[in-house]
Amino acid sequence: MLNAKFKALAMMAAAIVGTLALAGCGTGGQNDDTLVVALRAEPSSLDPQAARDIPSSSVMTQIFSTLVRLDEDMAIKPYLATSWERLDDYTYEFNLREDVSFHNGELLTAQDAAFSIIRATQSPATSPIMGPIDPDGVIAIDDHTLRITTLQPFSPLLFHLTQNAAAIVPKAAVEAAGDQFGQHPIGTGPFVFESWDAGDQVELSRNDGYFMETAHFKNLTMRFITEANTRFISLETGEVQIAVDLPPTVLNRVAEDPDLTLVREPDLRINYLGMNVNQPPFDQLGVRQAVNYAIDTQLLIDTVLEGVGGFTDSPLAPAIFGADTSLSGYGYDPDRARELLALAGFNGGFDTTFYIDSDPLRISLATAIANQLGQVGINVELVTLEWATFLEQTSQGNHGLFILGWTNSTGDADATAFALFHSSSHGALGNRTFFNNPRADELIILGRETADEGGRLEIYRELQQIVIDEAIWVPLFTGENLVGIQNNFQGFRANPTNLHRYNEVFSE
Repeated sequence: MLNAKFKALAMMAAAIVGTLALAGCGTGGQNDDTLVVALRAEPSSLDPQAARDIPSSSVMTQIFSTLVRLDEDMAIKPYLATSWERLDDYTYEFNLREDVSFHNGELLTAQDAAFSIIRATQSPATSPIMGPIDPDGVIAIDDHTLRITTLQPFSPLLFHLTQNAAAIVPKAAVEAAGDQFGQHPIGTGPFVFESWDAGDQVELSRNDGYFMETAHFKNLTMRFITEANTRFISLETGEVQIAVDLPPTVLNRVAEDPDLTLVREPDLRINYLGMNVNQPPFDQLGVRQAVNYAIDTQLLIDTVLEGVGGFTDSPLAPAIFGADTSLSGYGYDPDRARELLALAGFNGGFDTTFYIDSDPLRISLATAIANQLGQVGINVELVTLEWATFLEQTSQGNHGLFILGWTNSTGDADATAFALFHSSSHGALGNRTFFNNPRADELIILGRETADEGGRLEIYRELQQIVIDEAIWVPLFTGENLVGIQNNFQGFRANPTNLHRYNEVFSE
């Protein structure tokens, strides 16, 4: 399902980071030092069936393994499962590795895998990711054979099983730890959990029994540095060796520093201005269309983002299977925006709330957007909240406007469509616009059930057109991975899902 556009982007990205991967076999042994990576936020939990945010998943990717995984070219590869077969439209069977132990020494079995998948279907945080998996149909046939049955045909199942929500956990350890498992996680991944210093960092150590490439570093420290410029300064001074989510404002400084390398690659994020359709006056289509016409997204990319990110009219990032880049949105037309507002009964404009989190880049974007909206008579009150509070408030529908980003973690349209546009996902599950469209719901389910790729593309094309026509979003820009690395650290490859693996990183 890897589309041609992403293949081209991946080839360009490979050229950028070729020198990073070059000496992969040139280091004769493992380095016993500690690799320090700076993240943009602290995890909420390290239990894969309890959290799905990027900061949590960034750490969990190091600790846990899934049945299958996505490589950096968005191809599905074996992981804990060595092979699999689709027995019919509803049933997959997986053959598991026989040589894998959890970090506590217990052997992994299909019983652990079945427990983990069932647990994911029952958790409020991860059940949407599991789609129509039938918990009664997840069965360990023997110690190394797992069968998964779905309630309806579910074409993107393999893609969904690559997510941390489907990570395999040890049944006995989870049952013993209960709700505390996320504070003391045990997996089968390349690194072992050691400690979590709240507000500061997570400490991991090398899993010498890892069933794939053993990490080059004995220790991995993942620090939480929320302020982007501080994250860059920590990289610049050598306090950290890798810093993710760098701000556009430091790109020139990275380029001019002979000790640093910038990895800049397309990812699967889309950033958008959302409207709460349950909150007047955004319950009126004409008002939502006016907001779309009022925003000059290319100007935002060129100025606030300093050219980082791509223009799009679609609600799906271009590299995702199902995205249609030929669709057209509204364009920048403030006169048309004023006309539509007048037709909707707001000739003098109106006041509304605009919720954002405390990320400096989001604040800059919101300030620029507020200025553009003000020019057509829409006066906004910017409400800046800490991340957790922002998520809570927008999930409850207390907002008018909001800015968010969405990272598709599978490369398949379903991971975006169901969470953000299906009526069953209102609020905390992802649909913070509270969009409710019966035809959209029907298409989203059809997209899951249809096996033919051409048929799925047509389904998602119609869905994207509905989202554009209903004007619930202003697509602001598609994302880019901006990762800074100290030059003497090699082997890093950025993953388009923003969930990077660090066991292949080594120092010269």
